[in-house]
Amino acid sequence: MSSPSNLTASHAFTGRGGTLSISSDGTTFTSVNGIKTVTFSAPKTSFADTTSLSTAGAVKTSLPTTIDPGTVTLAVIADQTDTGQLMLNSVFYSQTVLAVKVQYPVQVGMTTGLLRSFAAYVSTSGLANLSLDDAGSYNIDLQITGQITDTAGA
Repeated sequence: MSSPSNLTASHAFTGRGGTLSISSDGTTFTSVNGIKTVTFSAPKTSFADTTSLSTAGAVKTSLPTTIDPGTVTLAVIADQTDTGQLMLNSVFYSQTVLAVKVQYPVQVGMTTGLLRSFAAYVSTSGLANLSLDDAGSYNIDLQITGQITDTAGA
């Protein structure tokens, strides 16, 4: 049975095969294992109100000022032996800025996925939930500081 020639492969992907790694010195990166989801908030621009008494029609005018690059929430399955998870919880207390790399999975027809790099502070540190019928888990929040760099997959 042959397939129709007008069908193209989708470039949709799941998170399977994606990784997140962190570094306190920007050179030696440690993988954080047990991550279920990595959720980015949308970056947001702040605006100064430039409306004056002489603004036509009294319609509000604005000027862009600063950009908030957003946050990242990690939903993690707790592993008390994972070096990456231990490092995230440790730097929360020392307020150390981390270099973070999120490697997206490879898509159809590619050899590497998107690489998203940024600096961040741990803004919320987690403690694992205890449950009889589920794996211990917790969330960690990262506050991005500075610009995010995206390197396209190939």
